Amino acid sequence: TNHEASRIVVENGRAVAVEFKDGSSVSGDWVVPACDTHEVLYRLLDGQFSVPYFDTRYGDTQRNRIYTTFNCYYGVECKAGDLMPQVTMAIEGGLDLLGTAKTEFLVKHFDYEEGFAPQGHSVLQGMVALYEDDYDRWTQLYRSDRKGYTAAKRAVGERMKEHIEARFPGMKGKVRLIDVATPV
Repeated sequence: TNHEASRIVVENGRAVAVEFKDGSSVSGDWVVPACDTHEVLYRLLDGQFSVPYFDTRYGDTQRNRIYTTFNCYYGVECKAGDLMPQVTMAIEGGLDLLGTAKTEFLVKHFDYEEGFAPQGHSVLQGMVALYEDDYDRWTQLYRSDRKGYTAAKRAVGERMKEHIEARFPGMKGKVRLIDVATPV
């Protein structure tokens, strides 16, 4: 809808609609939030529905670090072949994400999903865990320097691509960076 949600409307213990910041709303048989649990439980539902597991996780962030992910998506001009559906890759020399060196990232392919890519091609996702301090750095860059933010995202995506092609030589020259998504 391209509208920022402000509240999930609950009637008789069931989510029935979403209200947006502009005052409009959409109702339906199902409400499926596309955001994290903290956002749903504590902002969109205003803390009305306590879930002890999440209350504990979000209540003690020193012991239970909250993370999000940095995601890169690639089109590949071949099938993933022998690549397992997801593989954790060590990063020789580390991967610099705005001053934090990451030592591994997850690579997933979607060959099992028909129609996800053209015949004979594949889609890969590269994913790195980020924590609050990482998020703060990306947010600061986004707010202060949009061109620098875009360039930094692309540089990480290209570096991940180099690691993928080095690990899977059959993909060399066939991997194209499509999109890079930070949690900002």
